[in-house]
Amino acid sequence: MGADGNLAVLSGIQAIAGACVTACRTQLGECVLQTGVGLPNFQTVWVGVPDYALWQSYLQNTLLAVEGVTAVQSVNLTALDNVLRFTAEIQTIYGSTVVNG
Repeated sequence: MGADGNLAVLSGIQAIAGACVTACRTQLGECVLQTGVGLPNFQTVWVGVPDYALWQSYLQNTLLAVEGVTAVQSVNLTALDNVLRFTAEIQTIYGSTVVNG
């Protein structure tokens, strides 16, 4: 969905960035037929002492698994008021872009 609430069709680097955002929003176990897909937010961040380094490694692997992503150049995490956000610079087959989540 686009920012205006309408269906958006993306191509090129925008499509890869959109796929990255979708992949990073998927919770581990959320996909009925692929329960091993997704980020383990509950297991690494929201139970006990947060393990941000482990979560970041899962995030990088998730981004690298998106078709068209060739490298993750950097990842910055911000945890504020019980909200974990990230900014990742990725290299794609079309060039570099930034993904936020």
